[in-house]
Amino acid sequence: MVDVMTLTSLEEVIICSHSKSYGELEFVQKLSKCNATSLKKLVTVHDNERFRVHVESNEVTEIRTLYPPNVKVEFYVI
Repeated sequence: MVDVMTLTSLEEVIICSHSKSYGELEFVQKLSKCNATSLKKLVTVHDNERFRVHVESNEVTEIRTLYPPNVKVEFYVI
């Protein structure tokens, strides 16, 4: 476990998932607490229809509010 993480050069994060996992959401929440000053875009792509419930829920809206307005947050279920 790392208490402080600095990712000053990180500009884009893409997370692809093939299963129903809450680990990705937890990672996204932890990433919001990192010092990623260059982060411009966060994308999660899931190919599992069961994940759609979480994408359309308040849980996703809460994740968007963790990031500053200049970070584009996108969620996709294919």
